[in-house]
Parts: sequence; structure tokens; C-alpha cells
Amino acid sequence: MKKKYLFLVLTLIYSITLSFSQKTTPSAGELLLNLKKLNTLGSVLYIAAHPDDENTRMISYFANEACMRTAYLSLTRGDGGQNLIGPEKAEKMGLIRTQELLEARKKDGGIQFFSRANDFGYSKHPDETLKIWGKDEVLSDVVWIIRKFRPDVIITRFSPNSAGQTHGHHTSSAMLALEAFSMSGDKNAFPEQLEHVDTWQADRIYWNTSWWFYGRRDFDKTGLTMVDVGEFNTLLGKNYGEIAGSSRSMHKSQGFGASESKGSIEEYLDPIDGKEAPENVLEGINTNWSRVDKGEKVSEHIQLAIEQFDPENPASIVRHLISARQALANLKDDFWKEIKYEQINELILDCMGFTIEALCDGYVYAPGDSVSFNLEAINRSKGDLVISNISLLNNGYSENLNLVLKYNQLEQKQLNFKIPTDAEISNPYWLKQDHEYGLYNVEDQRLIGLPETPPFMQLKVVLKMGDTELEKIIPFNYRWVDRVKGELYRDMVIAPPVSINFLEKTLVFNKGAKKNLKVSIKAFKDNVEAKVKFEIPEGWTVNPKELNLSFPEKGNTRIVDLEISPGSSSINGTIKAFAEIEGRSYQRSFEEIDYDHIKHINYFPKAIMPLVSIDLQRKGDLLAYIKGAGDDVPEALMQMGYQIEFLDENALIQSDLSKYDAIILGVRAFNTQTWLYEAHETLMKYVYEGGNLILQYNTSRGLNFEKMGPYKFELGRDRVTVEEAKINIKVQDHPILNTPNKIDDRDFENWVQERGLYFASSWDENYVAPFESMDPGEEPTKGMLITAKYGKGYYTYTGISFFRQLPAGVPGAYRLFANLISLGK
Repeated sequence: MKKKYLFLVLTLIYSITLSFSQKTTPSAGELLLNLKKLNTLGSVLYIAAHPDDENTRMISYFANEACMRTAYLSLTRGDGGQNLIGPEKAEKMGLIRTQELLEARKKDGGIQFFSRANDFGYSKHPDETLKIWGKDEVLSDVVWIIRKFRPDVIITRFSPNSAGQTHGHHTSSAMLALEAFSMSGDKNAFPEQLEHVDTWQADRIYWNTSWWFYGRRDFDKTGLTMVDVGEFNTLLGKNYGEIAGSSRSMHKSQGFGASESKGSIEEYLDPIDGKEAPENVLEGINTNWSRVDKGEKVSEHIQLAIEQFDPENPASIVRHLISARQALANLKDDFWKEIKYEQINELILDCMGFTIEALCDGYVYAPGDSVSFNLEAINRSKGDLVISNISLLNNGYSENLNLVLKYNQLEQKQLNFKIPTDAEISNPYWLKQDHEYGLYNVEDQRLIGLPETPPFMQLKVVLKMGDTELEKIIPFNYRWVDRVKGELYRDMVIAPPVSINFLEKTLVFNKGAKKNLKVSIKAFKDNVEAKVKFEIPEGWTVNPKELNLSFPEKGNTRIVDLEISPGSSSINGTIKAFAEIEGRSYQRSFEEIDYDHIKHINYFPKAIMPLVSIDLQRKGDLLAYIKGAGDDVPEALMQMGYQIEFLDENALIQSDLSKYDAIILGVRAFNTQTWLYEAHETLMKYVYEGGNLILQYNTSRGLNFEKMGPYKFELGRDRVTVEEAKINIKVQDHPILNTPNKIDDRDFENWVQERGLYFASSWDENYVAPFESMDPGEEPTKGMLITAKYGKGYYTYTGISFFRQLPAGVPGAYRLFANLISLGK
């Protein structure tokens, strides 16, 4: 077997199975569907830009009705998007959306891929997108996935001719797909890839068009191919609209819960390039075993298995699957041979009701640790099944078990192994190294495209059924029971011996001030002796600069206090922490992300935190904050010296609002806290009597603009995406520009990702718009901040992205926000 195809199969296994710790045994209907998929040879690749761009109805249809290997290539991981369910942004947002896509694929039956492109935020034109991403690099990734996956048909979500009409990432995804369609078959294009894969030419490429691209449901369908994706699958008990709805609803961080549509659903495909197929997307594509030399013999046995399948005794067809497996061994087509070999192995074990788990006594270990695990296996058929041998990948551990699995008897065996001292830390492969603004840095070509990093520690299990030998690779997990949620799993994690976490996201200093910073240092190994050092920018001082710490037991945590102060000429930068242990230096913190709809996420970013010294004046002291979709603005305000009290619906009604110097509503507050409409009169009374209310950005869909401010205003979708875009000050004498901080062009330097989003599109004449800005080549937009005097107080709506700028430590954003809070004082 060629090494390139072994690698290919393993990467596809990772993309399908390792997205979730526990694989359940398929039902009888799912087993029969998998038999039909085993008897089908063909692949469809759907390509778009972001998590949520994919058409889950099309993926579900091709995966479960046409029984094709169907994958979604999302060029980005959604890192630049907003988060409806929590405060995570940037790389953390990408980690969440990666898992949401994997959960979506489990619903619709697809496979998930990614390129190295970073979602750097909204882009208005593909020229900008491709410049920031690096066109050649992302194009090479698309070619790589096509060569690795070998699709017969490629489908794009967006048109390659839509520049300036939609998100620049969207158009770029289609442009790159079209270019890669031709290049993937050219041996002179990215020849370094051919060490691992062969060239491949898909038959055709389509644009999955829709009425909403045209703005009308009766659009011209001439030349389009229609696919009814609303067919009912009796084996799954759902139609593809229902499956697609449950799949799309996994994009919970974006608030994309979807209905599960029943009945006929027409989708349209516009041919872009390739062989003509006027009647059927798969026209002329051989999707049966005659596609492979001598493949008909394999098909004969699979067909017998389908015809004789007994839902009450699936194990009765195992003999046919073993015969198919034997016939498969004689094929010369390594690509399909290895893919179908893996499918047959899984089906044989699934038909026997076989499951196996390697369950550790914990979930976090360090290199060099000993691991005790319990091997649990069960055979729910009456056929012979023996666990012959187990061995570790990336380790020399191997053990002959000869463990006989009797009918419906759970067999357990306690075993031990040692993690190698050179074991890799469990970090997402695309986050292991520093990366450019538009592109993640991945040195290992073989990893590009995978949704996750393959676990360093995996168990290879060798099973015997008479003369037949099967191999199965399983991960190590930790399992426990929650009294409310029931049985839960976590992946085994390999951690550094010590992690160092700064207990602030950013430390902000007024000129000349000192601050204390708490640092949490945690051991993931017994008997650790660590020298912890802190590195700071020029002109700063930190005390102590280094510490010698002992950790007798794994899990021990030390909280240490640092005193940090900027000098008169200090340079803003970052504080970095390092732990020196047994001659090695570790610079890692420990982050966890836990939501019920995705698996638990652990990763180890660098131990680093921004230090910002600002000439900052402020008025007022006590603020109320009403949370929206989740942001880090309250923490930033506390860094500025404000006291914060959080208000919910009951607290708002019962509190004396007059004590607050300002009430601030978090990002997307009206999108998520619908009770705010009922509180309109209370909030406006607070403003009228001298209060100061600041509303941060909301998305425009579904808002009741009559109950958001003292005077009517409406929100659009205007935004300024270039973070260096010129800010023109239109009302020079407005207090927002002058009190207590004098705002000038320097305050708009070094912003991140964007200037702002969801600006006001129209507003009552009582509002004042002190700023205007625009992206290159566009007319100025004036609604990024509007403010009005109402009674004795002030009301402000701002689409300026303070929720990004403040955690990033942008000095001018702090000074401007302090001025907003100081209005009327």
C-alpha cells in the first residue's frame, strides 16, 4: 500500500470520528444506509468561506440520498465573527466554530475540512481578502484538499463573479475554487504536494445559486440544474430539510437556529466549468464498483449483504462483508481500496454491536506521566471476536491480550503506559506557532485541511474473527457522570508541566500609576520545581521578576502577586511569563471553553498579556452594565478605575438608577435581552432626569427601533472594515471629543480588525453625529456614533467596536470611551 494513501485514509478518519469522544452504535436503519454508501463510489466537495456558509440541505442530500462521500471545505474557522453565546473572540471564536461545524457534520453525514486562511473580519472586496490571506497559499490549500479528497463534483456557495456584492471572503472562496478546479489536475501546480497525493481533475463545478442572490423568488432558472433536496429518507426517519435544520442549528454561537423543513425543497446549481450535465448533477459519473478494475466482485458481496440484511440480526451479514473485504484486497486502486477497506471494517464491527473504549483515570497528563486506563469492550453478537493485541501509536507500548469477547458480556481490563517525555502538547495545530494576520502558519503539509490535531496518544486495537484480522484506532478519554447531564466524556489532554495564567486580559495604567497583578501558576505533574520568570517591555518594572516555586502534587496552584509600573517613557507592549523546568522553558497558559452543544475545549496559548500606559482622564465612578451577547468591556472599564454593578430585569426595576454615572448596554443587548423594550420608559426616564445611557452595537434584524432611544433612529449594515481608515471629526467642539480627554488623530492609531459595524443608517434631527469614516473607495458613513441630549441627560448609540479595541489595549479607545461616560459631568 502506498504511503500517500495510508496517510489519506488516516486523515479522513480523523476528520470523521475524532470530532467527538464517544461513537454510538448505529441503528439498523443507519447500518443499512451505510451499506448503501459502501456500495457507492463518488465524492462531492462543497466550498465556501465560513462556518454557517454551507448549505446543509445539499450536504445532507448528497451524503444520504446520493450516498456520496460529501465534504465541506470552509476556508476559515470563523475567527473574526461575533459570538452570541459568550465573550470568546478571535482564535477562541475559531475553536468554538470548528467544533460547531464538526457537530453539524455529525448531523448531516458530511466530512469537514479547513484551509489555513484566518477570518480577519468583514472584507468588502476579494482583492483585499486575497491580499491579506495570501492568494497563492490559500489556493494551494484548496488544490491540496481537492487532490486529497478527489471530488467528482465541486459546488460553491457563492458566485465567482460577485465582487463587491457580498463579503469579500465569500467571493474569494468561489474564485479560488474555480481556479483550483483546473489546477488540481496539473502536475506543475504545487508539485511539492505530489509526495503525498496524486493530481486530480473533478468532472464539473457548480455555483449553488438561490433566489436570495437575485432578490426575488421567480428568478430566471434557464440553464440551471434543479435538485430536490427535500426527499424523505425512510432509514433515517427524516427528510433532508429536517436533517439540515438540525445541522444548521449547531451554529449556536451565531444564533442560527433553523427550522426543520418538510416536503419538497428545490435547490439550483449553475454550471461554471467542466463536463456538461444538463439533466443530472451526477450525469456521466460512474458511482458504482465498475469504476474500479475488478470492483464488481466486491459489489456482489455487498449487494448480498444489502439483500439479506436483517434489522433484528445485523450480524447475519458479516460473512458477506468479510467476503467483500477479501475481494477488496485484490484491487489495485489504492485510493478507493483504502477508503472502502476502512468502511467495511467499521461496518463489520457495527453489525456485531461492538464498541470499545480506553478510559483514563483523569483527563490531563504531562509528558513522562504514567497513565492508568480501563479498556472496556463488548460484543453484542454471537460471532467469535477476540482482542488479540493492543499497541500505542507514537510509543513502543504493546501488549498481547487474547481477550475473548463473549456474547453481550462487558469485558474490562486495567492497563498502564507511560507518556513519552517528548510528547507533543495538546494544542490546535494551527495555533502552535505565531501567525500572520491573514494566514495560519502550518509547517506540516499533511495537517493542512484537518479540522483538529490528531491526538498524540492513540490506541491501536487488533481484533480477530477466525482467520480475519481487523484493526481499529481509538482515542483515550475520560468519562464521568454528572448528576444533571448524565454520562459525559472529555478527550485526554497532554499539558505542559506548569501553566501560567494572568488573571487579567489587559492591564491598563494611567501615567505614573502602579498596579498589582495576580498570576495563577498550576502544576499538571507531581513534584515539579519551577523557576518562573517575567519579561516586560522597555521602561517598565515588575516585582518580583522571577520566582522559585515547588509543586508537590499535580493540580497544586499558586496565586502570586506582581507589582507592575510603567516609567515616564515606557513603551506599551506585553508581559510574558516563562517556566523553566529541568532545563526546558515553557511559555504556556491554560484555557478551557465549555458549552453543552460542543465538546470541551482545552488549549495552551502563550502566557502573554498586553500592558498599556495611557494618559487617561475620567469623570464619574459608579457604572451599571446590562450584559448583551457577551463581551469583555466591563473588565476593561474596571481596569480604568470604574466600579461596575450588573443589572438584569429585576435589578433594573428595583434599583435607584440615579446613583449611576452611566448605564452601559453590552453588545447586541437588544438582540438578546428582549425585556429591554419593556424597560424603555424606565431607561428614558433615567436619561431625562440627568442620566447617561450608552448603547453598543446591535445587529439590525428584528429590532423595534421605536423603543431603543429617546428619539427614533434605525440601524443598517454599514461598517468600516479597514482598521486604519481615516476618522474625520465633524463636530470639533462636541464634549465627546474634548472632555475630559482631548481626542485627535493619534487616538485612532493601532486599532484592530475594524473601526466598527452596524452603524446607524438614519436618525432624528435631535441626534448629533460627531464622526464620519469610510473604507477605501467609498463615500463617508456618518452613523458610527450618534448622541442626543434628552432632558438633562445624554443618550448615545455607537457601532464603534469597543468590544474588540478595549480588550486589545488600544489607548485611544479607552480615552474615547471615558469621554462617553463623562458626558454631562
